[in-house]
Amino acid sequence: MFLSAEQITRKRSESALVIEPFEPELLKAASYVLRLGSKVRRWNRRDEPVEVWSPNCSADLLGPIETFSEITINRGELLLVSSNERIGLTGGLLGVIMTLSHISRFGISVTSDSHLVSPGFGKEAACELTFEVTSHNPNSVRLRAGLPVCHLLIANVDATSSKAPLANSVYQNLPTPFGPALFEEFACTSPFTRVDEQRGK
Repeated sequence: MFLSAEQITRKRSESALVIEPFEPELLKAASYVLRLGSKVRRWNRRDEPVEVWSPNCSADLLGPIETFSEITINRGELLLVSSNERIGLTGGLLGVIMTLSHISRFGISVTSDSHLVSPGFGKEAACELTFEVTSHNPNSVRLRAGLPVCHLLIANVDATSSKAPLANSVYQNLPTPFGPALFEEFACTSPFTRVDEQRGK
């Protein structure tokens, strides 16, 4: 069950949930509306395919972090954009991000189907999120820093398990927006790595 506005307010007062800055008018019945930040990274085009399973795979493909007040996105483009708000969750809470219907009707997705904010994200120090912004609109679309773009829904996590705490998100405390770190998180447990080692790679 997702938390109501009253429960979100209570979790903030208990310091179980951090949303900075917090604007009361962005609090909805069962969510808080997050806004677009002012930092972006763009993917560069090249002829060769992107090798997803490789260390630091986006090093030569993602441009530097740039700041903006307005930005234009074209059809089929992918931008990594910071959130305006910094988020902090205890291990007993998780977040779910959903693009606002207003924004979806322009053909814009803020999540590219990446919805989860892991329990404990930003627990030590609240962190910005990275939005994966894509466009399906046949026209170019202009976005502004500070634009309301998505719902943040909050849910309780059953914290009764006796298991040791899980590791924090690999993206926590990294400069936002940050590129993909799939290999960095899963290399030690992936069968791909073992096969590569057997091949002498």
